[in-house]
Amino acid sequence: MLQSIDGKISFNGSGKLDFDDKIPMLSWSAKGINRYYEAEIGMDETTLISGKTLKVLGWNEKVVRENKELTIVIIDNNHLTKEGLLRLHNSNKRVILVTKRPWYLENMDELPYDVIYYCEDKCSMVNILDVLYKKYNIKYVTVQGGGEINASLFKERCVDYIDIIIAPFIVGGKNTPGCVGGESLPDDIDIREVVNEYSLIGVDSFGDSYVRVRYASRDLI
Repeated sequence: MLQSIDGKISFNGSGKLDFDDKIPMLSWSAKGINRYYEAEIGMDETTLISGKTLKVLGWNEKVVRENKELTIVIIDNNHLTKEGLLRLHNSNKRVILVTKRPWYLENMDELPYDVIYYCEDKCSMVNILDVLYKKYNIKYVTVQGGGEINASLFKERCVDYIDIIIAPFIVGGKNTPGCVGGESLPDDIDIREVVNEYSLIGVDSFGDSYVRVRYASRDLI
């Protein structure tokens, strides 16, 4: 995941000032952004991302990026249009949609992508990953889903490795989303039961002050 020095993943709270779209406008930071995209391509063959993030990136209006080697797992209930989903299908190796309200699938006789339905108010990330493994033999997933999905994954202790690239700028703003969202911990909680700990396994600098930091879960060591 790409974030600023202060842990932000967008330039504002609405998401309209998206990093991918706006970083090229920053003369210094623009010099290293392509190295991030190169690193991103070299990650796992399956990516999990939210429909909200894909909408912000502009998939409902245009093809943002094509990668015929990538399987993309999308968690979405109401952000992507039929046209957006079809663009994603045509631009990637495979699309797997995880949803409980497939209103945009009505009147579509034959779906070109796979669909996983869930009934819970909030889908369990453990259950989703279990289905991906048992039904599609997907063992490793790169998560680029935004702060809320990241929060759910950490809460359910589903993250074995963290791979973050830090861009050389500060954003600020209390309503600007960070790498991990969700609710703040209450005062009376035992942090030993909820805080995920990781061990540093690598640090690399590249691309005009960008830094790549990698961690492995303490449970794996």
